[in-house]
Amino acid sequence: MADEVAAINIHTEPMAIGDEVGGEFFFNFSRCTQIEVAHAASVCERTVNDWYNFCREVILHHIEHSSTPIGGPGKIVEIDEAKFGKRKYNRGRYIEGVWVFGGFERDSKKTFMVPVPDRSRETLVAQIRKWILPGTKIISDCWAAYSQLQLEGYTHETVNHSKNFVDPETGASTQNIERCWRDARADVPKYGRREDSFVKYLANHLFRRKYPKYEARFHVFMRAVANLYPPPVSPAEHEFDDSQ
Repeated sequence: MADEVAAINIHTEPMAIGDEVGGEFFFNFSRCTQIEVAHAASVCERTVNDWYNFCREVILHHIEHSSTPIGGPGKIVEIDEAKFGKRKYNRGRYIEGVWVFGGFERDSKKTFMVPVPDRSRETLVAQIRKWILPGTKIISDCWAAYSQLQLEGYTHETVNHSKNFVDPETGASTQNIERCWRDARADVPKYGRREDSFVKYLANHLFRRKYPKYEARFHVFMRAVANLYPPPVSPAEHEFDDSQ
């Protein structure tokens, strides 16, 4: 936070939200409060909120249209499911929120995370077919929904978390995907876990994970804006095209 606030203080002149500057604020200062960003940009909080929502919509569209299945022969993918939410009435074991199914490919560190309505075999196997290529070695816990993955064209190893974090015989573990859950929970604010907005915050987390360096992330973001909202073609450009 100290570095982000220091970065805000660099900008002493009023800055307009609505062009690529808005994207820079979103990526540089998204962990700052909207009040801090509005003050730095000399705009109202509603303007900042609208611009952030626009950025999240662009990122969601990019993630939805650029994501591809992971794994394949010779690849190892860890899978798991997690619930994002809060305990009902702040007590007890019942948790309100959204179930998310995810996978982590060990060699490439590629990851997918998708909200799902439940943890049934039908639901999870359908997502496995969609996001993990046949021939993959899949490692999971002993949840019953995964018990017949061999019939789906995968090699399957399990680890019993009630006994070990790492299977003593096979060495199977799901520690990488569990670490991914910790990172995602840290990146998705509690107020962003409502079903209507959760998918946008999750896509933003995956986008940052996919492009950890700011320069590449911002470049891809601006290209994503152009793809989702192509700039209008001027009459002069139309005339140029017709003359070719």
